[in-house]
Amino acid sequence: MTGAGHVLILAGRFDPTCDLVVEELNRRAVPVFRADMAEFPLRLALAASLSGDRWHGTLRNDRRTLDLGSVLSVYYRRPSRPTFPEQMAAEARKVAETEARWGFGGLLTALPCRWLPPPGRAADAEYKPLQLRVAAGVGLNVPRTLITNDPDAAKDFADSLGGPLVYKPFFHVRGTVRGQTAAVYASIVDPEDLPHADIATTATCSRSGYPRPTRCG
Repeated sequence: MTGAGHVLILAGRFDPTCDLVVEELNRRAVPVFRADMAEFPLRLALAASLSGDRWHGTLRNDRRTLDLGSVLSVYYRRPSRPTFPEQMAAEARKVAETEARWGFGGLLTALPCRWLPPPGRAADAEYKPLQLRVAAGVGLNVPRTLITNDPDAAKDFADSLGGPLVYKPFFHVRGTVRGQTAAVYASIVDPEDLPHADIATTATCSRSGYPRPTRCG
């Protein structure tokens, strides 16, 4: 892959929204290099050096090689975390992941190109309380929401809704439980299960099952 004007896409391997973006870029004949941080360092190789005031080098997987100097824009959409050898010790894995974030990630932010969203803004946008405030501020309908670690407050909130109650994690939760892949998604909560002692263990987010009416304008 050579030439100029490439879009570097950093996203999870299975991402239907990102797939649509790639299809549109292909339709417009825009060169694309798509990668997931989960490929690094086992299946994604990086080599870059500073020459003058710019970084030059390549990003390579088993399919393509990207000239970093050709990157004009980066589309950043929740890439997975780097994947390391299974035999790596936990302490070494922690150091390697930190170095990958600040080294690999730092290099990409140093490229003179546009980002969507800009570096730093993506992390800010992950905060759901901020998302809700901004949405309400521009006139969008938002659901009644409670953030708490008080089980009694959660019960009172559920009683006040008079309708469905939804629990939603603040951040995507994925992992393994007894060797099985597990994930936590938004789910409906039976108000009769409240108050629940687990609520006291961390910050939890509960919201009504439908947005409250608001006025735009």
